[in-house]
Amino acid sequence: MGEDSHRRRLARRRGVSLTVYPPGADSALLLEAATPIARGVCCEVGVGSGWVLDRLLQGTAAVTSAVGVDRNPDACAATVDRMHAVPRLAGVAWADRTRAIGADTVDTLLCNPPYLPAGDPAPDDPIAGALDAGADGLSMVAPVLADLPRILRPGGHAVIITSGETDQDRWARLLARSTLERQQRRVRHVGGEALYADVLRIYD
Repeated sequence: MGEDSHRRRLARRRGVSLTVYPPGADSALLLEAATPIARGVCCEVGVGSGWVLDRLLQGTAAVTSAVGVDRNPDACAATVDRMHAVPRLAGVAWADRTRAIGADTVDTLLCNPPYLPAGDPAPDDPIAGALDAGADGLSMVAPVLADLPRILRPGGHAVIITSGETDQDRWARLLARSTLERQQRRVRHVGGEALYADVLRIYD
């Protein structure tokens, strides 16, 4: 993995918060994939600055309420600050991954997790945790996928971002063993990096 990774470049960009991952091409891809299928109660795991949820609520009336979850307290505060006047925002939880989410409560789950394999020196700032995701780039997304059958209501959807640097063979095996089906994959190329948005649906 090279130092020119899109997510690393964006994290180091001058003039952005040093503690909250800013929206980038992966955020835009998540929004693009989520807008046609988002409905009911929508939860974004790793809500960051709240940019995706804010734009999603502006773009669709099918989402009745939205919640954000992030393990970074500064990200939770940034989302509340951005969306304090948005009536459909039900709340933001400071929690790790999906542990704070109740069973059978979510119709649409969004996740733009850390997806870069560890190896390069991490940026010397608190958002390093938004970058590296273990040896295969799946250390966060694999537990989220495993917990989706508990969280999602029947017929619910999830949209998850990975990249060409993520171990896509293992990701495909994880999906094949899950109770979700991949309905669609959207691809966006940023420089030499491929970003993927997988739209998953839980069986009724």
